[in-house]
Amino acid sequence: MRRKDRANLALLIPAFKPDLKLLEVIEAIDRRIYPLIVIVDDGSGIEFQGIFDQLSDNKGLVVLRH
Repeated sequence: MRRKDRANLALLIPAFKPDLKLLEVIEAIDRRIYPLIVIVDDGSGIEFQGIFDQLSDNKGLVVLRH
């Protein structure tokens, strides 16, 4: 894949009641390949808010709540 094509790539990750491993997975993703990561909170509930808050602090990462 050409470099200019990568700028248009986004990785979409649905998440329902994630644990801290989701944070590790995000850190392991090569941001040169996926410059934008979208995490979708699929109705996890308030008890998982802290994990999504930590994720939303990352540059190039968007958290959508559903």
